[in-house]
Amino acid sequence: MSGSRPVIQKVGLIHRPMASMFLLLVSAHPWMHCMESDTKQDKEWCGIATYRERIALPKDSRLRLEIVDVTDGKVVNSRTMNPTAGKQVPLKFCISLPASAFAQHHSYNLRAGICVRGEQWFSNGTGTAISVYRKQKVHLLLRRTTEKTACSP
Repeated sequence: MSGSRPVIQKVGLIHRPMASMFLLLVSAHPWMHCMESDTKQDKEWCGIATYRERIALPKDSRLRLEIVDVTDGKVVNSRTMNPTAGKQVPLKFCISLPASAFAQHHSYNLRAGICVRGEQWFSNGTGTAISVYRKQKVHLLLRRTTEKTACSP
């Protein structure tokens, strides 16, 4: 047996303690416990809406915000800042959603548009993803709409 090396076999039991330790660490992580409890409180998102074009907004322009449930496409809350009173971009905003409107395991987008005299001038398309599990400041970059679209009230 001179010259032979001992054979080390990998046994499944060696890997089990590592997997157990990983699961213990992940389940003990602080964000795991807040995922369920955070949806039981009302949420508010604040931030700014802006666009890159050098176009001044008329005094009667409006900023329209909508929280959309991406899973089923429904608008769950909306707010219109009417009018912007001559303010120019960036426009500050806050929009909230009551806890009763949350659906577990659904995703939400914040959709925005700037309307002038009933016509949409700027929009962020399908929206910007927002989290119901953590507080976040939202920066919405709107783009000039190319086709004439009527604004909803």
